[in-house]
Amino acid sequence: MKGFTREELLEMAWEKPILAQIGITSLCNRHCPFCYAWHRAAETKPDLPLLEWQGMILKLRRLGVQRLDFTGRESLLYDEATALFAWCKEQGFENRLNTNGTVDVTAALPYIDEIVYSVHGLGDIHDQIMGSPGDFYRVKENMERTAKAGVKISVNMSLLKSNYHQLNLVFDYFDSQYGLYKFAPFLPVPSLYGKDFSGTGLEINRESLSDYLDCLRRIPVEKLTLKHGFHSIFIAERKHYRDNGLLLPNCAAGKYKLIVENDGRVFPCNFFRSQEFYCGNLLTDDETTIWRSGAGFKHFRDLVLGEKIPAECSQCLKKPRCYSGCRAWSLTYQKGGFENVKDKRCDPGSAFIGS
Repeated sequence: MKGFTREELLEMAWEKPILAQIGITSLCNRHCPFCYAWHRAAETKPDLPLLEWQGMILKLRRLGVQRLDFTGRESLLYDEATALFAWCKEQGFENRLNTNGTVDVTAALPYIDEIVYSVHGLGDIHDQIMGSPGDFYRVKENMERTAKAGVKISVNMSLLKSNYHQLNLVFDYFDSQYGLYKFAPFLPVPSLYGKDFSGTGLEINRESLSDYLDCLRRIPVEKLTLKHGFHSIFIAERKHYRDNGLLLPNCAAGKYKLIVENDGRVFPCNFFRSQEFYCGNLLTDDETTIWRSGAGFKHFRDLVLGEKIPAECSQCLKKPRCYSGCRAWSLTYQKGGFENVKDKRCDPGSAFIGS
Protein backbone atom coordinates (compact mmCIF):
# COMPACT_ATOMS: atom_id res chain seq x y z
CA MET A 1 0.00 0.00 0.00
CA LYS A 2 1.36 3.36 -1.03
CA GLY A 3 2.33 5.77 1.71
CA PHE A 4 3.04 3.14 4.37
CA THR A 5 6.20 1.30 5.26
CA ARG A 6 6.09 -2.47 5.67
CA GLU A 7 6.53 -2.03 9.43
CA GLU A 8 3.55 0.32 9.58
CA LEU A 9 1.41 -2.12 7.60
CA LEU A 10 2.38 -4.97 9.92
CA GLU A 11 1.55 -2.94 13.01
CA MET A 12 -1.85 -2.05 11.53
CA ALA A 13 -2.47 -5.73 10.76
CA TRP A 14 -1.68 -6.54 14.40
CA GLU A 15 -3.81 -3.75 15.86
CA LYS A 16 -6.41 -6.28 16.99
CA PRO A 17 -6.13 -10.00 17.75
CA ILE A 18 -8.46 -12.33 15.86
CA LEU A 19 -8.09 -15.49 17.92
CA ALA A 20 -7.94 -16.29 21.62
CA GLN A 21 -7.03 -19.71 22.96
CA ILE A 22 -8.59 -20.04 26.38
CA GLY A 23 -8.22 -22.73 29.02
CA ILE A 24 -11.36 -22.63 31.15
CA THR A 25 -10.22 -25.34 33.57
CA SER A 26 -7.04 -26.85 34.97
CA LEU A 27 -8.70 -30.26 35.09
CA CYS A 28 -7.88 -33.09 32.72
CA ASN A 29 -8.78 -36.78 32.82
CA ARG A 30 -5.76 -37.91 30.80
CA HIS A 31 -2.01 -37.30 31.02
CA CYS A 32 -0.73 -37.40 27.45
CA PRO A 33 3.05 -37.90 27.48
CA PHE A 34 3.68 -35.09 24.96
CA CYS A 35 1.32 -32.48 26.47
CA TYR A 36 2.89 -29.01 26.71
CA ALA A 37 1.12 -28.55 30.06
CA TRP A 38 1.76 -32.00 31.52
CA HIS A 39 3.56 -30.85 34.67
CA ARG A 40 0.61 -28.68 35.67
CA ALA A 41 -1.33 -31.80 36.62
CA ALA A 42 -0.13 -31.13 40.16
CA GLU A 43 -1.09 -27.44 39.94
CA THR A 44 -4.86 -27.77 39.79
CA LYS A 45 -6.51 -24.42 40.50
CA PRO A 46 -10.17 -23.76 41.32
CA ASP A 47 -12.21 -23.00 38.22
CA LEU A 48 -13.43 -19.46 37.82
CA PRO A 49 -17.21 -18.92 37.96
CA LEU A 50 -19.15 -18.40 34.75
CA LEU A 51 -19.67 -14.70 35.41
CA GLU A 52 -15.93 -14.01 35.57
CA TRP A 53 -15.32 -15.85 32.29
CA GLN A 54 -18.10 -13.84 30.69
CA GLY A 55 -16.46 -10.61 31.84
CA MET A 56 -13.08 -11.62 30.42
CA ILE A 57 -14.57 -12.77 27.13
CA LEU A 58 -16.39 -9.45 26.75
CA LYS A 59 -12.97 -7.81 27.05
CA LEU A 60 -11.71 -10.08 24.27
CA ARG A 61 -14.61 -9.06 22.07
CA ARG A 62 -13.81 -5.38 22.64
CA LEU A 63 -10.25 -6.13 21.54
CA GLY A 64 -11.53 -7.55 18.27
CA VAL A 65 -11.34 -11.31 18.92
CA GLN A 66 -13.71 -13.23 16.64
CA ARG A 67 -12.86 -16.87 17.37
CA LEU A 68 -12.45 -18.66 20.68
CA ASP A 69 -10.48 -21.90 20.88
CA PHE A 70 -11.37 -23.76 24.07
CA THR A 71 -8.24 -25.74 24.74
CA GLY A 72 -5.41 -26.32 27.19
CA ARG A 73 -6.83 -29.13 29.33
CA GLU A 74 -10.18 -30.92 28.96
CA SER A 75 -12.67 -28.06 28.67
CA LEU A 76 -15.70 -30.33 29.02
CA LEU A 77 -14.73 -31.00 32.64
CA TYR A 78 -15.57 -27.38 33.50
CA ASP A 79 -18.94 -27.57 35.28
CA GLU A 80 -20.44 -24.65 33.36
CA ALA A 81 -18.85 -25.41 29.99
CA THR A 82 -22.12 -25.75 28.06
CA ALA A 83 -23.53 -22.57 29.55
CA LEU A 84 -20.35 -20.70 28.61
CA PHE A 85 -20.35 -22.07 25.05
CA ALA A 86 -23.98 -21.06 24.63
CA TRP A 87 -23.33 -17.55 25.93
CA CYS A 88 -20.29 -17.11 23.66
CA LYS A 89 -22.36 -18.17 20.66
CA GLU A 90 -25.01 -15.58 21.61
CA GLN A 91 -22.26 -12.96 21.65
CA GLY A 92 -21.41 -13.81 18.04
CA PHE A 93 -18.16 -15.74 18.55
CA GLU A 94 -17.02 -18.65 16.45
CA ASN A 95 -16.42 -21.44 18.96
CA ARG A 96 -13.88 -24.21 18.44
CA LEU A 97 -13.45 -26.97 21.01
CA ASN A 98 -10.32 -29.09 21.40
CA THR A 99 -11.00 -32.33 23.25
CA ASN A 100 -9.51 -35.74 23.90
CA GLY A 101 -12.92 -37.16 23.04
CA THR A 102 -13.47 -39.11 26.25
CA VAL A 103 -16.25 -36.88 27.66
CA ASP A 104 -19.73 -36.84 26.11
CA VAL A 105 -19.97 -33.83 23.76
CA THR A 106 -23.75 -33.97 23.25
CA ALA A 107 -24.74 -30.97 25.38
CA ALA A 108 -22.10 -28.73 23.80
CA LEU A 109 -22.87 -29.52 20.16
CA PRO A 110 -25.53 -26.82 19.51
CA TYR A 111 -23.01 -24.12 20.42
CA ILE A 112 -19.79 -25.36 18.79
CA ASP A 113 -18.72 -24.66 15.20
CA GLU A 114 -15.86 -27.13 15.07
CA ILE A 115 -14.61 -29.90 17.34
CA VAL A 116 -10.94 -30.85 17.12
CA TYR A 117 -10.39 -34.38 18.41
CA SER A 118 -6.98 -35.57 19.57
CA VAL A 119 -6.48 -38.96 17.92
CA HIS A 120 -3.04 -40.53 17.94
CA GLY A 121 -3.61 -43.78 16.07
CA LEU A 122 -6.18 -46.41 15.21
CA GLY A 123 -7.58 -48.74 17.87
CA ASP A 124 -5.02 -50.08 20.33
CA ILE A 125 -2.27 -47.71 19.11
CA HIS A 126 -4.29 -44.71 20.29
CA ASP A 127 -5.27 -46.41 23.55
CA GLN A 128 -1.68 -47.33 24.37
CA ILE A 129 -0.49 -43.76 23.86
CA MET A 130 -3.34 -42.40 25.97
CA GLY A 131 -2.79 -45.09 28.61
CA SER A 132 -6.50 -45.85 28.72
CA PRO A 133 -8.14 -48.91 27.09
CA GLY A 134 -11.29 -48.09 25.15
CA ASP A 135 -10.48 -44.43 24.47
CA PHE A 136 -10.42 -44.90 20.70
CA TYR A 137 -14.02 -46.08 20.71
CA ARG A 138 -15.06 -43.30 23.09
CA VAL A 139 -13.68 -40.85 20.55
CA LYS A 140 -15.55 -42.62 17.75
CA GLU A 141 -18.83 -42.43 19.69
CA ASN A 142 -18.40 -38.70 20.15
CA MET A 143 -17.50 -38.24 16.50
CA GLU A 144 -20.73 -40.01 15.55
CA ARG A 145 -22.69 -37.59 17.72
CA THR A 146 -20.80 -34.66 16.23
CA ALA A 147 -21.42 -35.78 12.66
CA LYS A 148 -25.15 -36.26 13.28
CA ALA A 149 -25.32 -32.71 14.66
CA GLY A 150 -23.68 -31.33 11.52
CA VAL A 151 -20.70 -29.88 13.40
CA LYS A 152 -17.33 -29.78 11.63
CA ILE A 153 -14.90 -32.52 12.72
CA SER A 154 -11.13 -32.07 12.72
CA VAL A 155 -8.31 -34.27 14.04
CA ASN A 156 -5.00 -33.48 15.74
CA MET A 157 -2.46 -36.29 15.68
CA SER A 158 0.78 -36.09 17.69
CA LEU A 159 3.43 -38.14 15.93
CA LEU A 160 5.66 -40.48 17.92
CA LYS A 161 7.77 -43.52 17.08
CA SER A 162 4.86 -45.77 17.99
CA ASN A 163 2.23 -44.21 15.70
CA TYR A 164 4.10 -42.50 12.87
CA HIS A 165 3.45 -45.42 10.52
CA GLN A 166 -0.28 -44.69 10.83
CA LEU A 167 -0.14 -41.02 9.83
CA ASN A 168 -1.90 -41.43 6.48
CA LEU A 169 -4.03 -44.34 7.72
CA VAL A 170 -5.56 -42.13 10.42
CA PHE A 171 -6.43 -39.43 7.91
CA ASP A 172 -7.88 -41.89 5.39
CA TYR A 173 -9.95 -43.66 8.04
CA PHE A 174 -11.57 -40.61 9.62
CA ASP A 175 -11.94 -38.68 6.39
CA SER A 176 -13.80 -41.59 4.80
CA GLN A 177 -16.02 -41.92 7.89
CA TYR A 178 -16.77 -38.28 8.65
CA GLY A 179 -15.39 -36.06 5.89
CA LEU A 180 -12.80 -34.27 8.01
CA TYR A 181 -12.71 -30.50 7.95
CA LYS A 182 -9.02 -30.31 8.90
CA PHE A 183 -6.27 -32.76 9.79
CA ALA A 184 -3.16 -31.75 11.76
CA PRO A 185 -0.49 -34.46 12.02
CA PHE A 186 2.40 -32.79 13.82
CA LEU A 187 5.66 -33.40 15.60
CA PRO A 188 5.03 -32.44 19.24
CA VAL A 189 7.33 -29.79 20.65
CA PRO A 190 9.47 -30.79 23.68
CA SER A 191 8.00 -28.07 25.90
CA LEU A 192 9.76 -26.49 28.87
CA TYR A 193 6.51 -27.04 30.77
CA GLY A 194 5.79 -30.60 29.71
CA LYS A 195 7.12 -34.08 30.27
CA ASP A 196 10.31 -35.39 28.67
CA PHE A 197 9.16 -37.74 25.90
CA SER A 198 12.52 -37.95 24.12
CA GLY A 199 12.54 -41.73 24.39
CA THR A 200 9.32 -42.03 22.41
CA GLY A 201 9.65 -38.97 20.15
CA LEU A 202 10.76 -39.08 16.53
CA GLU A 203 14.33 -38.14 15.69
CA ILE A 204 14.53 -34.93 13.64
CA ASN A 205 16.94 -35.45 10.77
CA ARG A 206 17.03 -35.06 7.00
CA GLU A 207 15.66 -38.53 6.33
CA SER A 208 12.78 -38.35 8.82
CA LEU A 209 11.69 -34.86 7.74
CA SER A 210 11.84 -35.83 4.08
CA ASP A 211 9.58 -38.79 4.77
CA TYR A 212 7.25 -36.63 6.87
CA LEU A 213 6.91 -34.16 4.00
CA ASP A 214 6.13 -37.01 1.61
CA CYS A 215 3.36 -38.18 3.95
CA LEU A 216 1.89 -34.69 4.18
CA ARG A 217 1.79 -34.37 0.39
CA ARG A 218 -0.62 -37.31 0.25
CA ILE A 219 -3.21 -35.30 2.19
CA PRO A 220 -5.41 -32.82 0.25
CA VAL A 221 -3.92 -29.39 0.89
CA GLU A 222 -7.30 -27.87 1.75
CA LYS A 223 -7.66 -30.33 4.64
CA LEU A 224 -4.13 -30.09 5.98
CA THR A 225 -3.30 -27.87 8.96
CA LEU A 226 0.38 -27.23 9.62
CA LYS A 227 1.28 -26.50 13.23
CA HIS A 228 4.21 -24.99 15.10
CA GLY A 229 5.70 -23.05 12.20
CA PHE A 230 5.89 -25.97 9.81
CA HIS A 231 4.47 -23.87 6.93
CA SER A 232 7.92 -22.56 6.08
CA ILE A 233 9.43 -26.03 6.03
CA PHE A 234 6.61 -27.49 3.96
CA ILE A 235 5.98 -24.76 1.38
CA ALA A 236 9.05 -24.33 -0.80
CA GLU A 237 7.76 -22.76 -4.04
CA ARG A 238 9.52 -19.48 -4.80
CA LYS A 239 6.37 -18.12 -6.43
CA HIS A 240 4.53 -18.37 -3.09
CA TYR A 241 6.93 -15.89 -1.50
CA ARG A 242 7.50 -13.60 -4.48
CA ASP A 243 3.99 -13.01 -5.81
CA ASN A 244 1.76 -12.78 -2.73
CA GLY A 245 2.08 -9.09 -1.86
CA LEU A 246 2.43 -8.29 1.84
CA LEU A 247 3.24 -11.60 3.47
CA LEU A 248 2.34 -11.95 7.15
CA PRO A 249 4.34 -14.15 9.56
CA ASN A 250 3.11 -17.69 10.11
CA CYS A 251 3.58 -17.32 13.87
CA ALA A 252 0.44 -15.65 15.23
CA ALA A 253 1.70 -15.18 18.81
CA GLY A 254 1.26 -11.58 19.88
CA LYS A 255 0.20 -10.59 16.39
CA TYR A 256 -3.19 -12.19 15.82
CA LYS A 257 -3.48 -14.53 18.79
CA LEU A 258 -3.28 -14.56 22.57
CA ILE A 259 -3.44 -17.27 25.23
CA VAL A 260 -5.66 -16.96 28.32
CA GLU A 261 -4.95 -19.31 31.23
CA ASN A 262 -7.70 -20.62 33.52
CA ASP A 263 -6.85 -17.94 36.10
CA GLY A 264 -6.98 -15.06 33.59
CA ARG A 265 -3.24 -14.72 32.94
CA VAL A 266 -2.33 -13.83 29.36
CA PHE A 267 0.66 -15.11 27.35
CA PRO A 268 1.57 -15.02 23.65
CA CYS A 269 2.20 -18.77 23.24
CA ASN A 270 1.64 -21.99 25.15
CA PHE A 271 5.37 -22.70 24.98
CA PHE A 272 6.33 -19.36 26.54
CA ARG A 273 4.53 -19.04 29.84
CA SER A 274 7.29 -17.70 32.06
CA GLN A 275 7.31 -14.34 33.85
CA GLU A 276 9.40 -12.93 31.01
CA PHE A 277 6.50 -13.52 28.62
CA TYR A 278 3.67 -12.57 30.98
CA CYS A 279 1.37 -9.97 29.41
CA GLY A 280 -1.19 -9.25 32.13
CA ASN A 281 -4.37 -10.69 33.62
CA LEU A 282 -7.78 -10.22 32.00
CA LEU A 283 -9.48 -10.47 35.39
CA THR A 284 -7.84 -7.31 36.70
CA ASP A 285 -6.09 -5.47 33.86
CA ASP A 286 -7.26 -3.33 30.97
CA GLU A 287 -7.47 -5.44 27.82
CA THR A 288 -6.12 -2.76 25.49
CA THR A 289 -3.08 -2.21 27.71
CA ILE A 290 -2.46 -5.96 27.81
CA TRP A 291 -2.56 -6.28 24.02
CA ARG A 292 -0.56 -3.17 23.19
CA SER A 293 2.02 -3.30 25.97
CA GLY A 294 2.29 -6.90 27.15
CA ALA A 295 5.96 -7.78 27.60
CA GLY A 296 5.56 -11.22 26.06
CA PHE A 297 3.86 -9.83 22.96
CA LYS A 298 6.70 -7.35 22.50
CA HIS A 299 9.24 -10.19 22.29
CA PHE A 300 7.37 -11.83 19.42
CA ARG A 301 6.68 -8.58 17.58
CA ASP A 302 10.26 -7.35 17.89
CA LEU A 303 11.51 -10.56 16.35
CA VAL A 304 9.76 -9.47 13.14
CA LEU A 305 9.91 -5.67 13.31
CA GLY A 306 13.53 -5.65 14.44
CA GLU A 307 14.52 -8.62 12.28
CA LYS A 308 16.22 -10.30 15.24
CA ILE A 309 17.09 -13.35 13.19
CA PRO A 310 20.32 -15.01 12.00
CA ALA A 311 22.08 -13.37 9.04
CA GLU A 312 21.50 -16.38 6.81
CA CYS A 313 17.74 -16.16 7.42
CA SER A 314 17.79 -12.60 6.07
CA GLN A 315 18.91 -14.00 2.71
CA CYS A 316 16.04 -16.49 2.49
CA LEU A 317 12.93 -15.82 0.40
CA LYS A 318 10.84 -17.33 3.20
CA LYS A 319 11.80 -14.64 5.69
CA PRO A 320 8.52 -12.64 5.53
CA ARG A 321 6.62 -15.75 6.58
CA CYS A 322 9.19 -17.58 8.67
CA TYR A 323 11.42 -15.15 10.60
CA SER A 324 13.69 -18.04 11.66
CA GLY A 325 10.82 -20.42 12.39
CA CYS A 326 8.91 -21.54 15.46
CA ARG A 327 10.54 -20.25 18.65
CA ALA A 328 9.67 -23.44 20.52
CA TRP A 329 11.68 -25.33 17.87
CA SER A 330 14.63 -22.95 18.07
CA LEU A 331 18.07 -24.41 18.65
CA THR A 332 18.29 -22.80 22.08
CA TYR A 333 14.67 -23.08 23.31
CA GLN A 334 15.53 -25.49 26.11
CA LYS A 335 18.20 -23.03 27.32
CA GLY A 336 15.93 -19.99 27.21
CA GLY A 337 17.11 -18.69 23.82
CA PHE A 338 14.71 -16.70 21.68
CA GLU A 339 16.30 -14.22 19.26
CA ASN A 340 18.94 -14.56 16.52
CA VAL A 341 18.71 -18.32 16.34
CA LYS A 342 16.88 -20.44 13.80
CA ASP A 343 14.46 -23.34 13.85
CA LYS A 344 16.36 -26.61 14.21
CA ARG A 345 14.12 -28.24 11.57
CA CYS A 346 15.28 -25.80 8.87
CA ASP A 347 18.54 -27.44 7.76
CA PRO A 348 17.40 -31.10 7.81
CA GLY A 349 14.16 -29.99 6.12
CA SER A 350 16.08 -28.13 3.36
CA ALA A 351 13.86 -25.14 4.06
CA PHE A 352 16.25 -22.38 2.97
CA ILE A 353 15.47 -20.75 -0.38
CA GLY A 354 18.01 -18.23 -1.65
CA SER A 355 16.98 -15.23 -3.68
